[in-house]
Formats: sequence, structure tokens, C-alpha cells
Amino acid sequence: MTEYELTEDELQIKYADFLKDTSFQEFEMLSENPNIFEILKTQTYEIRHSNFLAWLLNPNANHGLGDRFLKMFLLDLAVDKKSDDFNVITVQNLDYSNVEIFREWQNIDIVLLFGDLVVAIENKIYHFETKGQLENYKEKIEQEFNVKHKVYVFLNPNGDDASHPDFISYSYETIAIYLEQILSLNKSLLSRTRIYLEDYLENLKNTLMGSGEKNALVNKIYSHHKDLIDFIIQNKSSELQKVRFQLEKLINERGWILGSSSKKYLRFLTADLDRIIPKNDPNRDWKEGEAFLFQVDFVDNKSEIITCCAISPCEISIRKNLLDILGDNNKGSGGWAIYNKTSHDLKDILNTVDCDYLLIAKEIMLSLEKMVKEIQPKLLENQNKFYLQA
Repeated sequence: MTEYELTEDELQIKYADFLKDTSFQEFEMLSENPNIFEILKTQTYEIRHSNFLAWLLNPNANHGLGDRFLKMFLLDLAVDKKSDDFNVITVQNLDYSNVEIFREWQNIDIVLLFGDLVVAIENKIYHFETKGQLENYKEKIEQEFNVKHKVYVFLNPNGDDASHPDFISYSYETIAIYLEQILSLNKSLLSRTRIYLEDYLENLKNTLMGSGEKNALVNKIYSHHKDLIDFIIQNKSSELQKVRFQLEKLINERGWILGSSSKKYLRFLTADLDRIIPKNDPNRDWKEGEAFLFQVDFVDNKSEIITCCAISPCEISIRKNLLDILGDNNKGSGGWAIYNKTSHDLKDILNTVDCDYLLIAKEIMLSLEKMVKEIQPKLLENQNKFYLQA
């Protein structure tokens, strides 16, 4: 029995213990409290965080905080050595009534503009900087704004250093501290603003910082029910598997023939190619011993689907014929030859409300049909080089 295998009786007992656990019941009650960021599934979207922060930083917005949050933010920048001659006195003398706030100006997440000060904020949550990105943003600010003070900020969950030496590192942990202060000290806070700030703070702690009440309960629950939870994780149907279910139906409707497949890979041949591609050789790596297959790779940890076609590590004569037909410009390794590899990044789509899995599957089908249209004629024209199947 492997680490994640449970009999049906064992599963029933462990599941009952799990449901009776007071930590789970407490977590369930917490989860019943509506959180606008969870409802909209925007917990880790950089653009949504930037929108919310721009609202908080705007002293003229309808949150009722005035310039309080903005001042705390600017004071942190003023005492940083990278702020040059921008200092605490400058912060006190700013005209907050005339601040302009831009979103996605020249792809920079947030730009704050006062009379003689510009602050450029690049917001990164789970993504990394692209090469030269911060240098490019700085050049755009230098060219566009002829002001005395220019301050550059690299915002990320833990305050990690930016690749560019002129960018001040700023953390979401600091933002969470200020939100807690505002919620604690400002008793006359607008009721709607309080709800928004509480929801956002909960989102920061549970999603970005891993320090929320839910995180503590999750860790406690996992320690008590590790066997059950590991079993569930190992056998659960992911979002991509829901796409796979729809895609497999479309492939069958198209008349294509499913080949050696697994949880991670869906493979097939067209009806015409199924008659000519060598298969049923136990010495080949695929279960059904095929020499060639079209393939769909479901990369759950990246919410990505990869489509391609592949030549397996097969007999030298068959492999040589296939390579002659399809060309040596493949992207494979370890005896595999990979062609027409296309990546489909589905992170944003899968996180939307009411995700349409069938629509995603249809988009993947278009990619597969394009590949089949290109590859199949080459193989059919050279079918005399393959062993005909009985």
C-alpha cells in the first residue's frame, strides 16, 4: 500500500473524524463569512491589488480616510536612503489636494504625481520582473516628468529587493500593519470602508503573507488529518481535469482515436493515422506501444495546457523514417522528439467566476486541429514507410 492509498472503510472513518474536528468546524464558520475578494476570485491578481491600493492612496477617494494612508506610505519612502533628497519635510509640505494618480501609465502599475514629486510603483505578487523592465520604467519617468523629486518603488509580498538599485523595496506586510492601525484607531470609519479594509486585510494575511487565522487553522487541520488530506490531494479533480473531461468528449466526437494516456497526458491519433502508425510494441515507452501520438499535457501546478505531437523512443528504422518525414528540428530530449509545441496559459481564465470549461476545451481543439492539419498529410503521404496494422 502506497502512502496515499486508503481502503473504503479507512476513508469513511478518517472522513468522519475530519468532519467532527473542532478546528475544521471553526474553519467552516470562518469560510461562511463573505469576503468580496474571494467572491470575485481576485485574491492574487496584481491588477486588482493595484486598483485597490490606488483607491487607498487617493486622498480624494470615497473611503473617508483622507490622506492618512498616503502620508504613511510617503513617510516610509522619505526615510529610505534611495529617496535621495526627498525627505520627511517634503512630505509635510506636499499639497495633497492636487495629487494625481495614474493606473497602468506606460505599463507602470501606479504613478503618483504632486507638483514637484512623482512616485512610480511597480507591483509584483507571484510574477518576477522581466529583464530590463524596471530600467525601462525609470527611463519613461525621467523622460516624461520634469520634477525635482522622482521616487521608484518595488512593491511585493515580503519586501524583496528589486533588481534595479534605485527602486525602494516595499512590502505588503507593511501595508497590512497600516490597515490594522487604521481599523483599530479610526472608530468613525465609514461602515462600507471598514468592510472593504477588513476583507482586504484578511485577503493579504491568508493569501499573500500566510499569517491569517485561516492559515493557522489549515495547518492545524492538516497536522491532525494528514493521511486523509494527502489522499484527497492525490486523487482530486483539478480545474484542468475539468477541461480535460470536456476535451476528451470533443476528441471522441471528432472521430479521433484515444491512445496511451494518463492523468497528466491525453494522447490520440486520427482515424487515418491509427491505421498506419506502428503500435502494440511492449518495448516502447507508451502503454499501448505507439511510435507516434498527438499529445495534450495538463500542467496543474502552472494552470497550463501544452499541445504537441511526439515520436517515442522506438526502433531505429521507424524513428529514422518519422524524423525524415517530420524533420530534425524537434524540441525533444532523452530519445523523444517533440513537434508543434504550443503552451496555453490558463491561470487568469480558470480563476474567473463561472469558468466555462467547454469553451476552453474548444479553444484547445482549435490548436489540435491546426496541428493535425499540418502533420497528418506528411505522414499519410509516406504511409508506405510504416507497418500496416491488422
